Amino acid sequence: MGLSSRFPPRVEYLQLALAVALPIHIWAYLQFFSQASSLVLRLTFLEILHVLAYVLVSSLLDVLVLAGALTLLAAMLPARVMRNHFLAASSLIGLWTCIWAALFQFADRVAILFTKNAAFAYPIVLAVFILIYFVVALPGMNLARSSSLIQKLVSAYIDRVTILSGLFLLLDLLSLLILIGLNLV
Repeated sequence: MGLSSRFPPRVEYLQLALAVALPIHIWAYLQFFSQASSLVLRLTFLEILHVLAYVLVSSLLDVLVLAGALTLLAAMLPARVMRNHFLAASSLIGLWTCIWAALFQFADRVAILFTKNAAFAYPIVLAVFILIYFVVALPGMNLARSSSLIQKLVSAYIDRVTILSGLFLLLDLLSLLILIGLNLV
């Protein structure tokens, strides 16, 4: 059994990247536009576009790292666990990871809500967040493997987000070229 047989087909990797690109980019745009009012007061229009380019390139990196990590996970685990239903299982885990990462950014605020001593509560909140991640991710992976309905829903989701996610990734690549050009000049 060769090494290449342990990895899923490239088409499924690309579909996974498109599936996780949408929530990553939505969160990146929300974070950028939540800071836009302060950026407008301090920066010129071109500098704001440069900031946006950095945001988009970091989103591209997030997509590639998440899709790559899930592909490596599928290659390391036994075929029956994830590789035989790679797209459904990895898409569900990828989407949950995106949701969890967005919520994880608020862990410090949750810690402050529980006690005045956030330094004490923060590690506890982090442990609870990590526990919640695995409590949802592991059964979700099993559900994707065993439920044809979930597999159909994931396939329908990927069909619907392909064009928008492709547009986001195209803008990411354009931003990367712009940043390379700016840093070489």
